[in-house]
Amino acid sequence: MMIDLTQALTDLVLSGAVESWSEAQVADRLTDFTAALGGQIDWDDAAGEKWAQIEGHDAPLVYLSVHAPLLVLNEELVSDSFSPEGLTIVRVPSMHASVLTCDREVLRQFFGVEDFTSEFDDSRFSFSDLYYQTVT
Repeated sequence: MMIDLTQALTDLVLSGAVESWSEAQVADRLTDFTAALGGQIDWDDAAGEKWAQIEGHDAPLVYLSVHAPLLVLNEELVSDSFSPEGLTIVRVPSMHASVLTCDREVLRQFFGVEDFTSEFDDSRFSFSDLYYQTVT
């Protein structure tokens, strides 16, 4: 089953959530998430990274967008009961599963990416693919 991000990203912009989201909120949420999930925070905010993650023992548990209240959860490692409020949550079977799709123009505008690499297929991509296109 494919997960289309087009409407979710569009809704985040239209709702004003992008403008009201801050790095301070990201930091607060990351602290809360490590208390709930364990793991360690991996985020180089000084380098301008656009994604922060909670790293588990073997793999990332979640990624939180610095740009918007968008959380990507690894279903293999995070319980369905973990559902923090105030965030758009995308649950993927793994960060490497090619289950995402999104209109390229929506991706470009949402993340402020000039252009994606030629290998990036907006009709079928993994979160890892998106991460590497949008992390900085």
